[in-house]
Amino acid sequence: MEITSHFAILDVKEGRHELAEHILAGGQVSLVVQIKLDHVHSRDDGTSIEFAGVVTNIGAISPIKETA
Repeated sequence: MEITSHFAILDVKEGRHELAEHILAGGQVSLVVQIKLDHVHSRDDGTSIEFAGVVTNIGAISPIKETA
């Protein structure tokens, strides 16, 4: 099965304030996220279907654009 995606939303708990400040200041972060998708979150809109699940690991966190 081949899967492609161009958009994701991540619910952040620990580190959320620091991450928000970094992003709001124009920064970006590159993440590797593992998720156990376990349910269909939306209907097919003709382009995509949203899925949701449990994040099992976040690794390789690195800023890719430093803030001023």
